Amino acid sequence: MPKEEETPKKVKGNKLSTILKIAFVVLIIVVAFSIVGYPRLTGHAIIECEKQVQTPYEAQESYTVNEPYNTQECSDVQVPYTTQECSNVQVPYTEQQCGYVQVPYNAQECHNIQVPVNSQSCNYVYYTYEISNLKNTGFSYLPWHIYCEISFTLNNHETQGGYFSYQATFKNVSTTIQRGLYTEWIDANSAKDLSLTYNCKLGEDIIYGTPQVTPPQKQVCSPTTEWVTQQQCENVIKYNSAQQCQAVTKYTSQNKCSDVTKYRTENQCSNVVKYHDVTKYRTITKYRTDTIKSFSACLG
Repeated sequence: MPKEEETPKKVKGNKLSTILKIAFVVLIIVVAFSIVGYPRLTGHAIIECEKQVQTPYEAQESYTVNEPYNTQECSDVQVPYTTQECSNVQVPYTEQQCGYVQVPYNAQECHNIQVPVNSQSCNYVYYTYEISNLKNTGFSYLPWHIYCEISFTLNNHETQGGYFSYQATFKNVSTTIQRGLYTEWIDANSAKDLSLTYNCKLGEDIIYGTPQVTPPQKQVCSPTTEWVTQQQCENVIKYNSAQQCQAVTKYTSQNKCSDVTKYRTENQCSNVVKYHDVTKYRTITKYRTDTIKSFSACLG
């Protein structure tokens, strides 16, 4: 029973659709005739007529759109990080170092030396002389007055004159008689006759002595070298051993650490918006030129 009720509704719908289609066709024909005109009747036959018409139609058109899109961009970057680095370093420190050194000082050293000294050695010497023509005589001036005499010649052999002293001795049996002392100048390389007398008695036995001459003295000098002891001193440098200290810098090894900044390579990504061209399509109405032919008689 339900199936019998549904059938009439379906038939009724189909009829309505057919009517609408026929009406649409008729409408198109009427519009076409209104555009191109009705066929004219020649009286004898129907002539087909042609007419250019613009017929709309739907077409697909492409166009480009710059659309954003999300993506990730990655790159290697240097990322700093802190770490500790330790190493052995030489740390200076001061230390006193002492040692014995030779310290110079000025001093004098003295010693005795034999130094030659040029001088003159002078002595006093007697003149050289000579006695010649020695005579012992006796004579009388009066019979009761008798003289005993010693005469001689005194020769000066020197190159310079001088005073010569002389005396003589008369001796009898009991008495010695000294006669003189006399002084005479005798020139250089000269001679002088001299005499000494004594009042003797007649018959007196007289012994005549030899004249005694005291010549002058002269200074005789000759160069001589004498060695004299002298103390000689000289400046010398001597050395004393002394302790000397000085500050010296030494080094000790220590482990030291310090914070250092280093860099490591990391791949970092970030979301970015980019744009790209996208081809899209849209439906548009276009027109084409169509030639329409009528089946009616074309008049006139």
